Amino acid sequence: MESRGRLGTMKRMTATIAVLSVMMIGCSDTSQMEADIAEHDARIAVLEQQAGSTERPPVESITTTKPSTTTEATTTSRATTTTLVSIGVDDFDVTLIELSNKCFGSAGANIEMRAELSVSDRARNGTGAYLVIYEVSPLEDGANTYNIEVDLDDGTYEVDTLLLSTADCDDVPVATVTSVLAN
Repeated sequence: MESRGRLGTMKRMTATIAVLSVMMIGCSDTSQMEADIAEHDARIAVLEQQAGSTERPPVESITTTKPSTTTEATTTSRATTTTLVSIGVDDFDVTLIELSNKCFGSAGANIEMRAELSVSDRARNGTGAYLVIYEVSPLEDGANTYNIEVDLDDGTYEVDTLLLSTADCDDVPVATVTSVLAN
């Protein structure tokens, strides 16, 4: 009894969907649609009759996709393995490019620099955003800490121009990556 009620509901829903489809498409000729609905109604009637019997209803062709193959009673499944890349300090290198340098003799120098980021091949296979923290020294005050945000998904990063003061005109500031944080 319950199955017949469900099939009747399916029949009504199918007819409603068909009418809505015609309205959405803007089709004025409904004769083909009515023929399709009549064929569908006939199938439902057969299923309703068979719902009360122990006979199995006919099965129409069904296409399936198998995730495994069977050979001589052995099943081989295909599995996807995801390897997480551990990103660290060794995966990044920061090089400072000198843009300008003003030497003030014994008072030291003011140097304008831009940081260039190099990423290892291993890290290029990683994903996500990271904060690369680096230290620049020797400076007048010892060392300063800076950071670069890098997005490994699209390979982009942004840096600011660094204005550095050194104690001596001959000092050449160097950057050293000290840590990398997932962002």
